Amino acid sequence: GLFRLCLTFRINNDGEANTTSYALLKSAMGGADDYAGTTGFGAYLWGLQLEKGPFPTSYIPTTTAAVTRNVDDIRMATLSPWLEDEAVGTMVAEFSVPRTYSGLDTVARRLIEINNDANNRHLVQLSSGKFASLTTTGGASVAGGVGGIDQPARNAVGMIGWAWQKDNFVRAINGSIDLLDSAGAVPETLSLAQLGASNAGGANLCGHLRRLRFYPRRVTNAELQQLTKAA
Repeated sequence: GLFRLCLTFRINNDGEANTTSYALLKSAMGGADDYAGTTGFGAYLWGLQLEKGPFPTSYIPTTTAAVTRNVDDIRMATLSPWLEDEAVGTMVAEFSVPRTYSGLDTVARRLIEINNDANNRHLVQLSSGKFASLTTTGGASVAGGVGGIDQPARNAVGMIGWAWQKDNFVRAINGSIDLLDSAGAVPETLSLAQLGASNAGGANLCGHLRRLRFYPRRVTNAELQQLTKAA
């Protein structure tokens, strides 16, 4: 199989003028520093990448010079044909993140957003380390908000679902109903979807969107619980 091995370490900041850190990849067998291998078994090492940051990012192809990779910002320029009726809908996101965003992280981390601009949209995200969802109509927040459930642990899988209909909203997290909202209009003009980022291109997730699902109806509360329950 294909495996990605990652090592994160902190450089000692003790006031020394020069600090050098080494990451040594060594194969040892029976106490020996070198292992010649066994016929039919072995491993190929490829794609070594060294970068500064709190967690490893996606692989960045380089040659002889360093390269800065743009943050993922995936956009779907049309919602046709799957958005059949803007008055109702349900979206479910399954994801993981390589670090724990604490309450000190005040930047929203968008999972998915469908909109026509920042004033009319449905979205699910992480906010201050909590699960969150939101619907705005005409620039006003009409349903949702930040919940009380912490995001999953680092690299653990989390699931959130957000379903809407006029005066009938529901949010489910990991198989449990987290929010019911019985008041609010829904936006009537939606034309764009963003994955892992906001309408303005910010609020980047920096994580793994494992699976996204959209249903052209407001599913029942029981259905949303099942859709967000771990397999």
